[in-house]
Amino acid sequence: MNSEKALREALGDFPMEALEGVAPVFVRQMMLQAMASEYAKATGESLEDMMPAARATWDTEWESDPAPRNMQMAIAAAQSDLEHWDET
Repeated sequence: MNSEKALREALGDFPMEALEGVAPVFVRQMMLQAMASEYAKATGESLEDMMPAARATWDTEWESDPAPRNMQMAIAAAQSDLEHWDET
């Protein structure tokens, strides 16, 4: 298996903006943690408990897709998702 294919499988097929000197896997993790933080602030749950919600949102299409994802987009996606949590 080539390294590009392995990386794509680990990160998903969503392009991300690069951060100079930071491996893509860490960029993705930072975005996931920012998303989990938004969920935690809104619910009072722990960051750890909100990581599954962040991962689930990551795996969906965002309004900004197919543009490369960045931190601001990740936070906006979590906030948009939270708007729908009250509806259920």
